[in-house]
Amino acid sequence: MERNATKSKELKGSKSGGKAPTRSLRIVMADDDSNDQLLMSMAADDSGIDADFVFVDNGAKLLIYLNSIMHEAELPDLIVLDLRMPGLDGHRTLDELQKHPTFWQIPVVVFTSSTRPVDEVISFERGARWFETKSSDYESMISFVKSLQQRAAQRPYSTFGSSGEMDEDDGFDDFSVSLITSDLIADIEEQIMRDFPEL
Repeated sequence: MERNATKSKELKGSKSGGKAPTRSLRIVMADDDSNDQLLMSMAADDSGIDADFVFVDNGAKLLIYLNSIMHEAELPDLIVLDLRMPGLDGHRTLDELQKHPTFWQIPVVVFTSSTRPVDEVISFERGARWFETKSSDYESMISFVKSLQQRAAQRPYSTFGSSGEMDEDDGFDDFSVSLITSDLIADIEEQIMRDFPEL
């Protein structure tokens, strides 16, 4: 289930000639563990970073969410991705992100309970920028959340930390929603049949 965790924000600058207001960091977390989603939300509040989180519970729902965004400038700055999820798992999700003409630019942090070196190798081969193992220590979670701010700045053409305004020549108004691949459609249909067996 998709849900938002939005921190209250104070706009920086003023209307009377100060710096333009900066926008919040946009992060999407794909993880089927509701406890990890809750911990991430709590750690975001306690870390002090100015961020808006969206939570989805598998890779198919992540891609549906991304495809619902009509303008490139509104895409998330960062994706936090679990590996072991029902339906479309983390590694296959990375494949789909890399195939997309725009989504490949969004930095991905694999955030998983796996400690297997092969999972780390495969994640990097499939386009992840970072591989982090989940910790049960809450302070470690806060430190991880704080690190997301710097990592997000590595997205090409990211507007995080700016007023979010684009030049007319940037071409973002021409961004069109791409079709989901046939493999992904099959995964989504499979997920729907599991969730709604009466259909």
